Amino acid sequence: MRYSTHLHLFFLFCICNVNLIAAQDPVVEKKPVFFIEPEYLAGFVYPNHSDFPETGGSHTLALNLGWFQTTTNKKWASFYNFPFTGITISRANPGNRNVFGDQYSVVPYITFNVLNRINHSVFFKIALGGSYFTRFYDASENPDNLVIGSHFTWSFQSFMYYSVYTGSRLSLNLGAGYMHNSNGHIQLPNVGLNQAAIGISVKYFTHPIHPGFHPRQYRVEAERKKRYYAMVRTGIGMHEYGSATGPIGGEKRLVNSVTVSAGMLLKEHIRVGAGLAGRIYHQYHHHILNPADSLYSDRPWLNASNLYFFINCEFLTGHIGMDIAGGLNLYKPYFKRHYNTLEGEIDFDYWLKKLFNTRIALNYYLINTQKKPRNNIFVGASINANFGQADFSGICIGVTHNLSRP
Repeated sequence: MRYSTHLHLFFLFCICNVNLIAAQDPVVEKKPVFFIEPEYLAGFVYPNHSDFPETGGSHTLALNLGWFQTTTNKKWASFYNFPFTGITISRANPGNRNVFGDQYSVVPYITFNVLNRINHSVFFKIALGGSYFTRFYDASENPDNLVIGSHFTWSFQSFMYYSVYTGSRLSLNLGAGYMHNSNGHIQLPNVGLNQAAIGISVKYFTHPIHPGFHPRQYRVEAERKKRYYAMVRTGIGMHEYGSATGPIGGEKRLVNSVTVSAGMLLKEHIRVGAGLAGRIYHQYHHHILNPADSLYSDRPWLNASNLYFFINCEFLTGHIGMDIAGGLNLYKPYFKRHYNTLEGEIDFDYWLKKLFNTRIALNYYLINTQKKPRNNIFVGASINANFGQADFSGICIGVTHNLSRP
């Protein structure tokens, strides 16, 4: 009887220890560890225009809801060093409520671990989503707001964090970073709101983690074989004709685009490619014909077009991809007239905007990219710019085709 009792106690001790180890080591979990993270940010708005309204300090209350991607069965999580992913919901006072009102944001994000540890580590957060401003430009009621031209804007955030303390349930973090809001030239004026901020946040993990967790111990080696792909994408965008400050109240017209590209899939989770894209600006076509511009009206659709070469890099995380691209304009004839009319004389700034374009997009893939399907369909939303100045916002649909079999 005593032997049996001791045996039962021994097995109970083993079970308790196994459960304790599992609770302390996050990577043995079958799913990511969920966390809730309240955050407070204080900072300032820095002006980027001569007629920028006066602002005081900015204040933001945020709630980050996310997952510590701890499972090794997600190869992309291992490849990106077991990041935090989630969504930020926030309310902010941008420094002048009479002009900007309140700012409400919903922003998906990913946070990368820089130093291969959890406690006393450095993290880099990048986020792209949307904001709603309760006040925007109005000629009679809010004429000073040349910064925000519409209720809804894109919201981009880039932050660095330092984990002051990390326990099994709680993590205290200090952060500093940059926030930008722009409607992507859909509605003018659109100077854009730029904020710098510092903050403090506390993560609460709903399941215990091991504060001594070291990502390198559990990293799954990514496939080194290079795979090749081709992509076709078509999109539609919209914008007003003008510079960042006007003319205001113009009609919104479409931008149609078609893109073909090819490239390599590196280590299963990064696409690097190059291609050609063509666009038709309906705004340019309208202004070429109304009234007729003798320099461009003989071939209005061709002169309203844009052909460019680009290179891109897309970071894949399962169903989601963040695509960053830079292009060199090979043909954009009407842009000279556009710049002369709205920006002024030809200068260095003109050549930068005429030659270079940029694009950042979030794509959603129908099939998890980790499965390496031969063909995959995606939809995306993007903001496009002439060098650093917003050009238009758009949505797209596309197909990728893997040229290399698994």
